[in-house]
Amino acid sequence: MGASVSGWQLCPSKKGGGEVGSGWKGKGSTIHLLTDGEGIPLAALVRSVLVHEQRVALAVVDQVRVPQHRGRPKQRPRTLAADRGYDSGALREALRRRGIRPSIPQRRWPGKFRRRQPLHAASAARWIVERTHAWLDNWRRLVVRWERSVQNYTAFLAIACFMTCLRRILG
Repeated sequence: MGASVSGWQLCPSKKGGGEVGSGWKGKGSTIHLLTDGEGIPLAALVRSVLVHEQRVALAVVDQVRVPQHRGRPKQRPRTLAADRGYDSGALREALRRRGIRPSIPQRRWPGKFRRRQPLHAASAARWIVERTHAWLDNWRRLVVRWERSVQNYTAFLAIACFMTCLRRILG
């Protein structure tokens, strides 16, 4: 993977079927993906659709281990860009305590005036995560979840991420 990772991005994927969690609203699972600035997947987590994105964000960030030429693996990015689903004061504060500058656009609340914060350059590059999700959508097993076991689905996701990284490295 090589060079330094300056900005990482976090995004939930499209929602599909499955049995990670079930409740009165239904069943389903979603892939929470964290990529580097070039779209290479660094961490992925499969969770129930019923679990909110804000609760999963820190678990995905904690999974990252980027090997360095010397010393311990890098675990903290400088910036983290996320979509509006991750807009939360508590999440922003938790990221700042870890030394990560969050770049999360604020949700629009109808009829309520909120002072808008300027978007950082990392928010303008949100398409990189969407492109990585599109690369993972080339694997039919991930688009529609047929496996009942979360372990099998996670294994297919890991293989797809590995193959995506390999394809990017080999050109």
